[in-house]
Amino acid sequence: MKKNILLLVFVSAVLVCCSKKDENIKFEQSRVDVIWYGDPAADGGGLWLKIKETNYKVSNENDIDAKYKINKTNAFVEFKKVGEVTYYTMIGPQKAQGVEIVKFIEF
Repeated sequence: MKKNILLLVFVSAVLVCCSKKDENIKFEQSRVDVIWYGDPAADGGGLWLKIKETNYKVSNENDIDAKYKINKTNAFVEFKKVGEVTYYTMIGPQKAQGVEIVKFIEF
């Protein structure tokens, strides 16, 4: 019986901790330049966003519809900054500041 109660308390604590983490995620919205440097599988640079004069590598570009993968498109995007990401080129791994696109608000 004590083991069941301890298990219930532990599971409840885990669920509470997880829900509080989700509340701290900060999404931003901004008008951005969407820049497509070509398919990474064909040695292209992939999808980038230019936000206020700074370029960010999109970390979830495989989830993005192909209609957004065109060069120099202006869009309004909801995103979150994810810190430093690694991407791969012909000269080896590179690092850049990354963003995850949550959604395109308009195109």
